[in-house]
Order: sequence, then C-alpha cells, then structure tokens
Amino acid sequence: MNYFQIFIVSFISAIIISFLHHLFQSLNLYQSKLKETELFFIILILSIPFTLIYDKVLLDPYILASIYSFSLWLINSIIILPILRKGFFGYKISKQFILSNLIIHAIYGLILGILINL
Repeated sequence: MNYFQIFIVSFISAIIISFLHHLFQSLNLYQSKLKETELFFIILILSIPFTLIYDKVLLDPYILASIYSFSLWLINSIIILPILRKGFFGYKISKQFILSNLIIHAIYGLILGILINL
C-alpha cells in the first residue's frame, strides 16, 4: 500500500466518522465538546498507524481493523475518559454514551476494513 492510498483511506474514514459523530449528537445519544473539525483531524491521525501496520501483520483486514478500533475504544474508555473526569467508559456523560461510543468505534473498524480492501 502506497502513501497516497494510506492518505485516502484515512481521509475517507475520518469524514464518515465525523458525520456519524454529528449524527449521534443530533439524536442526543451523547454530547461531546469536540467540534467535527477537531474529531476529523484526530481520526485522520489515528487512521495512519493502522494503514502503516496493515502490510506487516498477517491477519484478515477486517479482523485487524476490528482489533485496532476496539483497542482505540478501550484506550479511550479506560484511560482518556477517566483522565477527563468522565468516568470509566464515560458513564458520567450518559448511559447511552457507552453503547454509542462502542458502535462508532465498531463502524470505524468496519470502514477501515472495507477501505483497506479496495
């Protein structure tokens, strides 16, 4: 996979996840202080390590993408959110946040798996 393909995969996944983040906020599934542009760049940056390790790991792309997105969810839920005083898994934000955050990360893994196979 060349660097242009890596950029395209990262860019498309960032657009889709930013849209889903906006949609989930519109449906009041959770609230976030992140703006869509900030989230876009975070996702763009976090997609690059996955696309760089893709060629080096001998796993199915869907499994690798699922493991990667689930590990990002765990890091967010166990380390980042408690540091931000939102509780483990973000339970202080809302009960819907836990499930919607997991769903967004699962969709992110699916999108990465699909795009990496194109």
